[in-house]
Amino acid sequence: MLSKKVLLLVSLVAFSHFACDFCQGSLGLVIPLLKEEMDLDYFTASLVVFLYDLGLAVFPVVLGAISDRLSNNLLLPIGCFLSGIGLILTSISSSLGGVFLGVILAGIGLSAAHSEGAKQTYLIGNARPGLSMSLFALGGNAGFSIAPIAAGLVAVNLGRPGFISMTIPAFLGGILLFSLAQMFRKHADNSATDN
Repeated sequence: MLSKKVLLLVSLVAFSHFACDFCQGSLGLVIPLLKEEMDLDYFTASLVVFLYDLGLAVFPVVLGAISDRLSNNLLLPIGCFLSGIGLILTSISSSLGGVFLGVILAGIGLSAAHSEGAKQTYLIGNARPGLSMSLFALGGNAGFSIAPIAAGLVAVNLGRPGFISMTIPAFLGGILLFSLAQMFRKHADNSATDN
């Protein structure tokens, strides 16, 4: 089993995965609202999805390489913040350019969080990598699964601007991880010297 400290750290990373994937799962309901409210044709709506998915496809490789070169782990809280900021911009923007910027930022944020989160989970829980990575995956899957239900309630009751409330977990996760970055770094350094 994982020690209490390792379990706490892995759980925090899993929560950040939950928070970022909660934002990602919300975007699926923002797109139809955008199409309706901004009178987008299907091509333009699909371009919004394409730009988001392009960020998810390209940036993990770039950010993973950057993460390997950096000795700090700030990409994880930065990823949480960018995921939230991206969803906010997508939700409140009245221009297509703002929507495009929002989905690109959200894609970059999610890519950063996934790349750095997987790395930190492996470094922190290296004695039990299977269990650690399973907890990390559980966080993301839970966020992505719960988000559509929460987003549906937000859409019905608050409309597109209400999606700002869907970013609360991302900002909370970013703040927690930013404030605990030194503890993560120290634990990862200790784990590396133990092996």
